[in-house]
Amino acid sequence: MSKVFIAFFAALLLLAGVFAQGGVLGPSPVKANPGGKYTVTLKCGTHTASISQLTLTLDNVPVLVVGAPLPSCTSGNSDSEDFTYWHEWNDLKVTYVCDAGASTVLDIPPASMHLSKSYTLTCPSPGGTHGPAGGDPPGDATVTITGPAGGLAELPDVAGDSGSSTGTYAALAGGLAAALLALGAGAWYARRRLSR
Repeated sequence: MSKVFIAFFAALLLLAGVFAQGGVLGPSPVKANPGGKYTVTLKCGTHTASISQLTLTLDNVPVLVVGAPLPSCTSGNSDSEDFTYWHEWNDLKVTYVCDAGASTVLDIPPASMHLSKSYTLTCPSPGGTHGPAGGDPPGDATVTITGPAGGLAELPDVAGDSGSSTGTYAALAGGLAAALLALGAGAWYARRRLSR
């Protein structure tokens, strides 16, 4: 029976380590910046475009929907608008119309979402949903989300980011869960041994 207990304890420690490294947490969130203020900038190039909605999501679950006022511009111009959000998010959906096309959603998943990066809008907008273009070199019409000075510029690397509050809380929660489970299993085992 002691070998089973040792194997169980080792499995708990392994699980706690995986949890602490972010393996159970899913994609890394964009860290909320101290000011919570973001700017969305639309550059139209040779097109006419407007953004009607921004949806910030955390692992594809909406956490904030931003409506008017949002940027719109005509050929050769650009426009910016600010919005505030204080919590974590890691992907973005931009609803836009370009060159009088159909309402279209640019869906930027966590692996591609970086603040200060420009994402190309398809013009004329085809309707439906599309992701960033391969490699997403900035095209003629682009949208960019930036944070304030001192904010993070992109997604953190959870495995290598010792300053990540998410990683710190995950390690604490994983360690606490493993300790509680080990303590409970030890108490159960000791009670069982003593009752013989």
